[in-house]
Amino acid sequence: MSVEFDKVVKTTAWSPGPGCHGGCGVELYIKDGKVVKVEGDPDHPWNHGRACPRLLACTQYINHPDRITKPLKRVGERGEGKWEEISWDQALDEIATKLLQLRDDYGPESLAMWDVVASVPPSQGLAAVLSSRFMGLWGATDPIQGYGLDNGPFYAAFFDMGDFYKYMTTDPANFDTSDYIIVWGANPIENQQRIAKHLVEARSNDAKIVDIGLLFDGTAGFADEFIPVKPGSDPALSLTMANLIIQDKRYNENFLLSYTVAPFLVRDDTGEFLRDAE
Repeated sequence: MSVEFDKVVKTTAWSPGPGCHGGCGVELYIKDGKVVKVEGDPDHPWNHGRACPRLLACTQYINHPDRITKPLKRVGERGEGKWEEISWDQALDEIATKLLQLRDDYGPESLAMWDVVASVPPSQGLAAVLSSRFMGLWGATDPIQGYGLDNGPFYAAFFDMGDFYKYMTTDPANFDTSDYIIVWGANPIENQQRIAKHLVEARSNDAKIVDIGLLFDGTAGFADEFIPVKPGSDPALSLTMANLIIQDKRYNENFLLSYTVAPFLVRDDTGEFLRDAE
C-alpha cells in the first residue's frame, strides 16, 4: 500500500524503538513530521533491507493515542488511575526536591537506581555513562552494580584485554566464511534476521553450526547439533570447555602473552595483580 510522505530518513532500529538490539538499517517515511511508514534500508550492510514484523509495526506504537509523551502526576489514591499533566520543569523540580529530602533524612544511599542497559552500543553509550555518573556523584545504591548479566562478557573483555569491541563484537558477515559457529543462548533464526541471513550463508559454505540452549527452538532445528542445558548450568559447561582448551593447549600462546593479562601474576592474599615493585 502506497503512502504519501514528505521525506525519508535513514536511521537504525534503535531509534524508532522496536525494543531489540539488532541495529538494523531503517528507512522512516515522514509526513507532516509524523512517521507514517517504516521499511528496512536496502543499503544497510547488516540487514540489506530486511525488516521483522516488530520493526514494521513501529508506526503503531510511535503514534498510539495512549502513548505517554508528557509527565503525568498522580492526583488520586495509589491505584485509582487519576493523573494530571504537568510540565517537564515542574516534574524535574518535584523529583529534585524529593531526592534532596530523602538524602537529608536517610542519607544518599537510600536512593537505589536500577539502571539496566543492554547490547552494543547502548550498553557503552551516553545513557549508561550518565546514569552511572549520577549514581557515583550522588552516592546512590546500585543493586546490580551497574551492569546487566548479559553485559558481563563485554566488561570481562575490557578488564582482561583492555577492549571489548575488538574481542567481543564482530561483523555478522564474518560468519559467511566461518567453519564452526556456536550459537549460545540465542535464537537468531526466529528473532534476529540480520544474523539469520549470515547463518544461512555459512551453512551454504559447509560451516558446522552448534546450538546451545534451554529450548529446541527454530535455531536448534536449523543447527547441525543441539546441546540442551539446564537453566544455570551454562557456567559449568563453559568452564569445562575452557579447562579442556587449557589442558590440551588449544590456545594461541602468543596472543595471550601479547594481548591479555596472562603474563601477570595474581596475589593469593588480595587477588590483585602483582606490581612491578613486588
